[in-house]
Amino acid sequence: MRIALIITTYNRPDALAAVLEGCLAQTDADFEVIIADDGSTQDTADLVAAYGARAPFPVTHVWQADEGFRAAAIRNRALAATTADYIVFIDGDCVLPPDFVASHRRLAERGWFLSGNRLMLTQAFTEQVLRDRLPIHLWGRRDWLRARQRGTDRTPVAVAAGSRHGLAAQAVADALAGREDLQPVGVARRPAARERPGRGAIPAGGWRIPTW
Repeated sequence: MRIALIITTYNRPDALAAVLEGCLAQTDADFEVIIADDGSTQDTADLVAAYGARAPFPVTHVWQADEGFRAAAIRNRALAATTADYIVFIDGDCVLPPDFVASHRRLAERGWFLSGNRLMLTQAFTEQVLRDRLPIHLWGRRDWLRARQRGTDRTPVAVAAGSRHGLAAQAVADALAGREDLQPVGVARRPAARERPGRGAIPAGGWRIPTW
């Protein structure tokens, strides 16, 4: 099964670099990456080219002119650029754990969407991660506990899960304090367990949503 990761971005190469580092660390490297760029400047193109030269998988940069927020349009353009059997849509500030692709491959099932979730970081910790290039894509539970004990990750901003099914995320006001142009980075959590909606159970990582 051919897998493609479509990563949306707009003028945030620092966060995109963290996401691509997570892609490089995947235990399952049999996939392609398509950067769906909603009009970023040349520094994003240069970053994508540099990672494309390092990656053991294909990296394609699909760009459209900056004519306002058109994320849906660029996702469609990116989708048209692949012939993969299985597509994973990822925001350009959502860092992947090493088993992310492997988990999707294991849980993939014809005729179903797989909806995951993410853990968002505080504004201050996001800035530290990007400034110091902390390898949070490789962190385990002990690393997160140490960070919390040191005070670098004082408050989780939000845990979002299955918004299509009305599961509310807890918003923390500190998340949006300060710079409005720099949104917090999210850490992708593993996708859903083998549960189906409508049976009264909420999977740990999201929902499988049937296609009709």
